[in-house]
Amino acid sequence: MARYYEPYQGAQSAWETAPAGYVTKVSNITIYHGLPPRPYVILGRFSRPNLAPAKLAKAANYYHAEAVFLSESAVLSPNQVQLTPGNWGEPATGKPIRKTYGYAYLINFK
Repeated sequence: MARYYEPYQGAQSAWETAPAGYVTKVSNITIYHGLPPRPYVILGRFSRPNLAPAKLAKAANYYHAEAVFLSESAVLSPNQVQLTPGNWGEPATGKPIRKTYGYAYLINFK
């Protein structure tokens, strides 16, 4: 599990929050499915957020985090194209492939 963990280094910002959202509570760790509701500092992130909630809670305890929030970002890859075959006599068409990257951020509240 540690090989997927990336510690955050650098200045902390006034990170974005959200007034409401879905949460999962595992042991003493809250897992937010989106942004948390109050100011926080980021300790690090996992590049494989598909870890089971119990494993995320265990990791949060290991790294002394109070909570976890899950986030996704989508990126268009202009160098990779998904081809759609054309009809008889028509050329194939293509569009850039959209890749979705997800992260699980370990946080402490301010």
